Amino acid sequence: FPSHDISLQVSELMSGRLVHERLYPGAIGMHRFELNANDFPSGAYSVTVRSGMNMHVIPLNIQH
Repeated sequence: FPSHDISLQVSELMSGRLVHERLYPGAIGMHRFELNANDFPSGAYSVTVRSGMNMHVIPLNIQH
């Protein structure tokens, strides 16, 4: 199976504005990503994870 790089994007939920993006080298298997919530103001965000043809969108609410 080919491995694909993994793209992680964080966007403001209401405006869609991209506030964070990072590309990770891909490898087959499970992955864990850490995101420091202190870097973002309180609010609602969507986290999009892409690898090859696969995409997952995860809601994220930050409250300080």
